Amino acid sequence: MEDLPIVLHPRGDISQYLEMRAKLVSASPFVLLSCLDSSRDPASLITIRKLLENTNGSYEVDGQAVFPGGKIVELAVSRFFNGFDEMWICNSKPTSGLPDRASLVGPLTPNISISMAP
Repeated sequence: MEDLPIVLHPRGDISQYLEMRAKLVSASPFVLLSCLDSSRDPASLITIRKLLENTNGSYEVDGQAVFPGGKIVELAVSRFFNGFDEMWICNSKPTSGLPDRASLVGPLTPNISISMAP
């Protein structure tokens, strides 16, 4: 991604946060949905696929979804988001998905090995 995005990652209800910032989010032509319900591949989810098909200005990039800010606010008002979601307001059209190393949400299936000292 060319521009450093602004992250939306509240400590609480993401829908409430987005509603409170509705003017800012609605003004953005590009909001990258990089994680939904802890899934790092939100464009593969049936609900997101349908939204991508039916929302003007939306598209998939590297398994993630880009929506106009107004659509994100609309979804927030309907309580579509639950807090394990990650969105980025972008200054320019995202041409690639967010790299895994930039994630704010932990992996769906943690792969942690811990060695026990004797």
